[in-house]
Amino acid sequence: MLYQLHIVDIEGFENKWYYKLRITNNYNSCYRDVHVRFYDLNYLQKKIMHDYLKLPQFPEKSLFVSWFQINESREELLENKEPVQKYLSGINKNPPFKYDAIYIFVQSTYDPKRTRQLRFLAINKDAFYSTNIKNQVIKKGKFNKVFLVKGVSQDRVIHQFLMPSNDAAKKEYENYKRAQLLITDQNYMVKCHEMGQIIKKKPLFLRKQKKTIYNELEIGLDSAYDIYYAIEDYAQQPMNKLIQERQQKQDHFKLETISEALITLIQVAQYLQFLQVFQKQFSVTNLYYDEKVGFKIGGLSPLYIYKKKYRLKNEINPNAYKALNPPELRGSAGGYSIKNNLNSYIKTDVWQIGIVILSMASLTLPTGLTQSEEIDNKIKQVQSKYGEKLAFLLKNMLQRNQNDRFSIDDIIIPAQQLMPMNQLQLKSIRQIERIQIHSISQQQLEDMDKQFKEKSSEKKYIVHLTIENQIVQQMFLFNLERIKREFVIQLHINVSPQTIPDDLIHKIMQSLADYQHLYLLVFNLKKCTISDEAQKNIIISAQSIQKLKQLTLDISGNQSIPIPQSKIKVVVYNQ
Repeated sequence: MLYQLHIVDIEGFENKWYYKLRITNNYNSCYRDVHVRFYDLNYLQKKIMHDYLKLPQFPEKSLFVSWFQINESREELLENKEPVQKYLSGINKNPPFKYDAIYIFVQSTYDPKRTRQLRFLAINKDAFYSTNIKNQVIKKGKFNKVFLVKGVSQDRVIHQFLMPSNDAAKKEYENYKRAQLLITDQNYMVKCHEMGQIIKKKPLFLRKQKKTIYNELEIGLDSAYDIYYAIEDYAQQPMNKLIQERQQKQDHFKLETISEALITLIQVAQYLQFLQVFQKQFSVTNLYYDEKVGFKIGGLSPLYIYKKKYRLKNEINPNAYKALNPPELRGSAGGYSIKNNLNSYIKTDVWQIGIVILSMASLTLPTGLTQSEEIDNKIKQVQSKYGEKLAFLLKNMLQRNQNDRFSIDDIIIPAQQLMPMNQLQLKSIRQIERIQIHSISQQQLEDMDKQFKEKSSEKKYIVHLTIENQIVQQMFLFNLERIKREFVIQLHINVSPQTIPDDLIHKIMQSLADYQHLYLLVFNLKKCTISDEAQKNIIISAQSIQKLKQLTLDISGNQSIPIPQSKIKVVVYNQ
């Protein structure tokens, strides 16, 4: 994966000034903002320096001076911002010979805000339990415990892990720490606030040899163990419990809830692939749902990594959810294989997400989805309940041949069209109404006007504007002008294959600048001809839409121009 680095601002934190650096992937589908010092970027350029590279000049400042100058002033950063950005643009355009240096920089640069939030401790067992008084036991297994702790501001969950005292386990724990430090701006993930080791008073040579799940591994032997813990946010209602409860009542999820789950899982999968964090397994046990706050995804833990590194003896302790293993990664015994731990095929995520969504839509736990016939029968039930779009998506996500299976990029647009992103803004008193506009005509305009007037003033609108024929500019702009009077939070403009002139794009963006409540704007211009200048105009003009959070631009062709710097999230699919 190639990374792009851009300075988007200069910001202060705890009386220190930093460059706000945006790291995006080469598809511009994911990004991460971190705060870095001049020293950090100076150190990076020293690592990638190469005689044969013709890169812009990095500002002169000795590494020794910048290392000892702990607090850089805003004026200094501002003075060096333009040449530093010019240098970064150079390595973005021509990836350097020593690209590993950028990879290491991305994977080891932690935002100072996150490092303040997350504490690492080694604590005595008695002191730990006197501070963290159990309120409720959530799970008690052979190798881990999960219990609820009553907090001052909010409840927290403590995961207690039993791990072997060996180098392999310690390495996995370090990877877990790295993953938690990298998760900074992802709202859909359960975040950890504290982790560490619970130290017993007994000396090492008196520690018990305890049988755990690790002793059931084919290559495992009895070994000494350590106790690690992690304190996380409390995420209520795991999906497997909700499915069981709803199954008894035959209380099916709404399509918008299923779609919201799908969008959440896709975004987290993209984010974790972007960070190269692979210790995950998308499952109904790790997906949490609360009607007030939406979906959260947990399951990042050293336990899952180590457990998946070897194949378990399943005749004693069967893997209840082996349906989550895609066909290409299933061992002969149906257990985990080493490939799971490395997650070498990113389409594993698509399979697992497909199983989770099929479980929700059919009210069936993954234990009932281990055979092809079972999956096909459930997809047919989903089609009769929710329609062809969801069934078609699931069918392609659960193709047994991974070459035929959809990728994450393939399912994003269909998932949004199924039911657009349902973010926190939708969880308010106002009800949400979807408006489909399939033709652009005077009659359609009058019908739409009447439809809006009949709706309650307490409505929010998600509008899909589809142009199936050649655009009549005046009528199209009339539609945009009429729509913007309403409380429109999402606007999806879908255009049939045609050439779109630059002046029309200019007029469209002028009209959209007045949309006061819009936070998601999607242009589906696949197979349309649009100039590079018009594409730039869309991205730059979108900055003036007051509350816009994300612009998605789906295009076709050979456009390969760099995406301009932007304070909103810009996602471009060029197919």
